[in-house]
This record gives sequence, structure tokens and C-alpha cells, in this order.
Amino acid sequence: MNKQKLKGIVPILLTPFDSNGNIDKSSLCNEIEFCIHTGVDGLGIALGSEIYKLNEKERFEILDIVIKTVKDRIPIIINTSAASNKIAIEYSVQAEKQGAYAVMIMPPSFMPIGDAEIFKYYTDILKSINIPTILQDIPQSPISTQLAKKINNQNKNAKYIKVESLPTIPKISSMYINLKRKFNIFGGAGGNYFLEELRRGSCGTMPFASQSKEFVDVFNKYNKGESKAAKDIFDRLIAPVNRLSSTNGDIFFHIQKQILVKKGIFKNQFVRQPTLKIDSVAQEEINLVIEQIL
Repeated sequence: MNKQKLKGIVPILLTPFDSNGNIDKSSLCNEIEFCIHTGVDGLGIALGSEIYKLNEKERFEILDIVIKTVKDRIPIIINTSAASNKIAIEYSVQAEKQGAYAVMIMPPSFMPIGDAEIFKYYTDILKSINIPTILQDIPQSPISTQLAKKINNQNKNAKYIKVESLPTIPKISSMYINLKRKFNIFGGAGGNYFLEELRRGSCGTMPFASQSKEFVDVFNKYNKGESKAAKDIFDRLIAPVNRLSSTNGDIFFHIQKQILVKKGIFKNQFVRQPTLKIDSVAQEEINLVIEQIL
């Protein structure tokens, strides 16, 4: 597998469940092969995988399935964030042991902590592993440019940062200007501002896996200098999904899974509870968007 720096389209896999809420291995393998066929640059297991609804056995079972199915064709990352340094270290060490290319970690957010404790949190984890780490900047616990630089100066395996604190566009500009020799900078948050982020120095994004082909097509067009064509694909096929995804709670899980069912990749659109109840109006809106993009 190419060990050069990760960049491009690194979709976050959705976790398929059967009607009883158990992991559907065959649908997960379908999703992995679908993504690889579209030309993605890596795959992730993270918040978009409902990882926070998985127990420890399940999260590492999924990682094992993904690694064995991918067979070193592309890099695999997994979110190993936790509310304590100890648990995050254990998750990260296990991910490295199983063969993950990198881990992605966001600062604890349930109880706010200052920059000094966030720095120690990352340093404790990164000194326990030898694989690259993606710092995940989130609205609930943002990472400043200065803090990211300090973490990198003390931990050379801090190689990436995923920027999701709104507004992402000026933050990515600042990160790129000040940290471009230290980090590859990814966008996130469903890829809502993908093109704007690329223009300001991001190296790629981590969208949902259901639209991996559309994101790969946008990225390829943009890199060929075909900005108008890239924008056209984004506006026609990605923006309608993202717009509806922002209307209510975790409706995005339902939309993305229904897209995968419609594409014949998932057998079931089950989202683990607690989750938003999709009423008839919301379902009609989902149906219209899926009809528009497929």
C-alpha cells in the first residue's frame, strides 16, 4: 500500500445493520467494494459510522472486516476518540495492532477542558502509537492553529488535521497559511464547503460513503482545472443531499442509508436508536432528493 501522505476523498463508511440492529457484514463488504471501485483514496470508520453507538467489540470487529476486505488496496483510518486519555490510548493501540493506517481523534467535548489539557491528551495518545494521527477539530471542542502547531512540534505523527469548526473556510485558510508544511488539511462536515475549502488549501474531504463517486468526480474535475464542471456536479448531485441533511437532527443517517439501499449496496436502512423519527413529510422529501440524484 502507498504510504505517502493521505489526501483526496476518504469517505466515512456507514454501518449497515440488519432489522435486529446487528452488523450486516455482507452489506458492509458491498459498501467497501463500491467505494474502492469509485476511486477513493482511503476509507474511514468514524462518527458517520455511528461509532458512538457501537460497543468496543463491534467497533474493532468492523475495523477487522474493513482491513481484511480492503487487503492493503487503500489506507484505513478509525476514530479512536474517548472521554479519557486512558481509553483513547487503548483504542488507538488496538487500531494500530489491527493494521489501521491512521487514527482520527477529537478532543473531549462533554466536559470542556483548556488547551493545556487538550495538548496533554493528544501527547499521551500519540506517544503510545507509531501510526499517523488526524486531529479532528470540532465545534464542541475546537483546535486552534496555535494548538495544532504545538501538538505537531512535540508529536511528529500528528500529520493531518480535519477542520469542522464553523466557519470552516477561514479556518482552513489560516491552517494552510500557518501549517501547510506540517499538516495535510482535510475538510469534513459532510463536504458542505468542499470546493471552497479546496481553493483555500485543503487536500481533500471525508464525506459519507454513499456519494463517494460524486465526490471523486468533483475532486478529479477540480484538479484538472475544470472548476465549472466540478461545481456543476457538486450543485446537481451533492448539494441537494447536504441541504436536506441539515434540516433536522440526524436525518442525514436516514438519507445516506436510503441512498445505499436504492443503489443496491445495503439491504436495510436501519439506524440504531436513539434516532430521529422520519415522518411522512420528511420521507417524501428524502424520496424526492434520491429521485433527483440517481
